[in-house]
Amino acid sequence: MQTPRLFSLTMFLALTIATSGVAKAADDDWPTYHHSADRAGNAAAGSTFSDVQPGWTTGGLDGAVYAEPLYVGGKVLVATENNSIYAIDSASGGPIWQTHLADAVPAGTLPCGNIRPTVGITGTPVVDTGSGVLYAAAMVQPASYELYAVDIASGIVVFHRPLDQPGLDAPAAGQRSALAIEQGRVYVPFGGRFGDCGNYHGQVVAASLSDPGAPLLTYTTPARRAGMWAPGGVAITADGTLYAATGNGDASGPDGRTEAVLALSPTLDELDSWQPTDWQALDRSDTDVGSVPPALLPDQGLVFQTGKNGAGYLLRMGALGGVGGEVASGTVPAGCGGVFGATAYASPLLFVPCGSRVVALQIGNNPASFTLAWRGPDETGQPTVGAPIVAAGAVWDVDLGGRVFALDAATGATRFVGQLPGKPNRFVGLAYGGGQIYVATPDGVASFQLVGLTTPLQASEP
Repeated sequence: MQTPRLFSLTMFLALTIATSGVAKAADDDWPTYHHSADRAGNAAAGSTFSDVQPGWTTGGLDGAVYAEPLYVGGKVLVATENNSIYAIDSASGGPIWQTHLADAVPAGTLPCGNIRPTVGITGTPVVDTGSGVLYAAAMVQPASYELYAVDIASGIVVFHRPLDQPGLDAPAAGQRSALAIEQGRVYVPFGGRFGDCGNYHGQVVAASLSDPGAPLLTYTTPARRAGMWAPGGVAITADGTLYAATGNGDASGPDGRTEAVLALSPTLDELDSWQPTDWQALDRSDTDVGSVPPALLPDQGLVFQTGKNGAGYLLRMGALGGVGGEVASGTVPAGCGGVFGATAYASPLLFVPCGSRVVALQIGNNPASFTLAWRGPDETGQPTVGAPIVAAGAVWDVDLGGRVFALDAATGATRFVGQLPGKPNRFVGLAYGGGQIYVATPDGVASFQLVGLTTPLQASEP
C-alpha cells in the first residue's frame, strides 16, 4: 500500500467548491459515529433479514483501533492509534489504500492515560459525503493535535492544520469523542485522559471544511477539566444546534459547567445549559453525566441524558432548564448502573448500554417519562457492552468478551450471537453498510453479513 502525497490547496478547493453546508448521507452509508450527526445510530429502517453469517476479518493493522468503523460507497474506513487510515473493500475485506498521517505519541511520554503503546487517532473520524473527504483528529509528536483531511477515493492527504487552542493542555487532553460535521464545519470535542491529570479544559473546536486557513472557533468550559470525552461526541440537531455533555471538574458554582448538558450554536456560543442538583457531589466522586452524549429525541421535543450514576434525565429541547430543570428523572430501570459510550434511538424506543446488557426504554411526552420496554439477555456476564446501533429491525452490540449479538428491536429477543476473533477495546463501536455489520476488533475490523436482507420496497412487491 502506498502512502499518498499531499493534495494541493487548488485541488482541494476544486473538490469542495460545490459543497455548501453538509451533504446528508445515503441511508446505506455510515459516514459518522452512529450513522448521523444526531447520533441516533439507526439505519436500514424498515428492512428485515433472515440470518447472519460471519464475513471477513481484517487484523494486523498498525495500531490499536478505538474508533468506530465508517462505511461510505463500498469502503470501510478504519483509524488506528498509530495515526493511520485504512480503506478496506467491504465485499472482500481486501486492502484498497493505507495512509500514515504522522508519528503517534508514545504513551509513556504522557502524564496519564490507559491507551498503549501509542496515542494517535482515538476519536471516530467523520466523512463529508459531498466532497468525499474524511476528517480525523490525530495526536502527533511532540504531544499536540492536528486535524487531517483525507480524500477517501485515493487516500491522499488534502490538508492538515493544528487544533490546539488556549486552555487545552494537549499532553493531558484526550480526543476520545467522535468528530461531527454540520453547516460547513467539522467539530472536534476534547476531554481528559484516564486519570484526569493536568490543567485541561473541556473544549469543542470547529474548523472550516473548505478553508484550512480560516480561524478556528472554540467553546471552552469555564471550569478546569469538565471534559467532553464521551465516545459518541456531540449530538447535532437539524438546525445545527450542538448538544454536548461534560464530566467532572473543578468548579465552585454551576457557572463552571461541570456535569452539564450544553446547547451550543453552530459558531459555538453557549445557548442553554442544564445540570442535576447534585452536580457538586457527582464532581467529587468522578461520577460523570458526560459518559454518553445527549440523546436527541426530536419527535418528542426532548433530550435524554444519563451517565455513570445510572440515573436518567429528560430535558426539554430548546429549554434545558438550568440546575435541576429536567422535566422528568429517575433511575434507569433494570439495574443499569453506569452507562458509557452512546445510546441509539428508533422512536419511540431508546436503546441504552446497561452494564452487561442492552435495555430498551419507552419514551413518553405527555407527561415526559421513560419506562422499561424490554431488557436484553445477559448470556456471558461480561461487565460492559458497547454502544448499540439499530439496523434492519435489530439492535446490534458487542461485549468486552468479543460476543456480537443482535436483538429484535421490538421485543429484545435474541436473533443472532457471534464471536469476534479477539476481545475488542473499551467503548467498542459498530457500523452498518452494504448489508453488513462492521465491528472494531483490537487491531482491525470484522464483518457480519445479513442474509435474506429485504428492503421495504421489496417486501411490498407481489
